[in-house]
Order: sequence, then structure tokens, then C-alpha cells
Amino acid sequence: MRTISILLLMLLVAPTAYAEEQSMKDQCEITPAIWQLKRWPTISKSNNLRRHTGGVELARGDYILLTGMITDRKCVPVAGAIVQIWQADSLGLMKDFTEDHRKRDKKFINTGTAITDNFGGYSFLTVLPGALNDRAPFINFRILHKDFLPLETVMFFENQAYNDFDHILNYEVDANKRDLLVAKGEKIYNNDDQESIKYQFDITLEGKNKYLKY
Repeated sequence: MRTISILLLMLLVAPTAYAEEQSMKDQCEITPAIWQLKRWPTISKSNNLRRHTGGVELARGDYILLTGMITDRKCVPVAGAIVQIWQADSLGLMKDFTEDHRKRDKKFINTGTAITDNFGGYSFLTVLPGALNDRAPFINFRILHKDFLPLETVMFFENQAYNDFDHILNYEVDANKRDLLVAKGEKIYNNDDQESIKYQFDITLEGKNKYLKY
């Protein structure tokens, strides 16, 4: 009789434990917020920062494809999110923050905008930013969506020597969450067989989609 009672108890507890385990798996880690900017400049509407709209000359530096997915905390894609970025050029110089504008790459657009598709995906064509003073190469992100609170954060690049010394990454972000802000890269080739690097940077927002569920 005791054996039967134990088996019944196990059958009752097992589904609950399994449901809790599945629930934990369905939770995406929230991207750490970093509100380091007091103000943002006027943001370009283009997602191609390598050249001005209508221009033919390309910016200097290593060209990169920056892609990612915006999801809610349940890992559901967030469609229609406005993704804005602001970064330095390949020399580490940023518009509005450079005293000697003659050194700045004027062919480069320091800002850009992308809108996530139905799968929460976004993409930018840009260049690898140079190290800025004592900062590691980084890109500022701002995510806007009518159903979520705004999020500002910072993306870093893997295998950069300055990552170990950057004060934002090392002193303002929990050690267990730093990897969430470091984009992973892989080599890709375009139609002309030219090599570049694609970086993947996924962002998880606090909150849940109001209507979309998977």
C-alpha cells in the first residue's frame, strides 16, 4: 500500500516539476540596460552606415554585418520594434564628440535605424568602430516599441583586447551577464568573394508581447 501511495505522489509531482522546468527554459535572459548617454543625436533613418544616402563613396574600416533578434522575456519575437544605433567610426571618433572634425571619417554615418520584421530580426551594414579613448569598441543601442518600455544598452565585440579594461563592461554590468553584451562574430563572403564579419547581437526586453504567443 505504501508503495502505491509513493507512486501516486510521484505521478502528481512529476508533471508540476516538468512544467516548472519547461517554464524556466522558456525564459530568456533580460538584456542589461545601460543608460550611459545623456542625449542622443538626430538618428539617421538608414540601416547602412557605410555611406550617405545617394553617395557612392564608402567609409573606411573593416565592414561588418550586424544582425540580431529582439524578443520578449518569453523568447517570443518582437515585430515592429525600432532599433537605433550610434557608434564611432573606424578611427574611434564620434560625431558631436570630436574636437577636431577634420580627423573624423565624413563618409561614415554614425547613426542608423532598423525596424524588426515578423521574426524580430534586424540588420545593419556598418564598420567595426575603433577604440574610443580608454573604451573598448562598442555600439550604443536604443530599442523603442509601443508595448514595451524603452531600452538603452551597449554592444561590445568578442576578442577585443580593451574588453578586459572597459569600465562600463567590467564595473557597471553584473559579471554573470557580461556575455549578453558581447556579440559573437563569424567570417562571411559577399558576391565578390570579399571577406567581412557578421556579428550577432540578440536583445531581450522586459515584459511580454500582448497578443503574440508561441
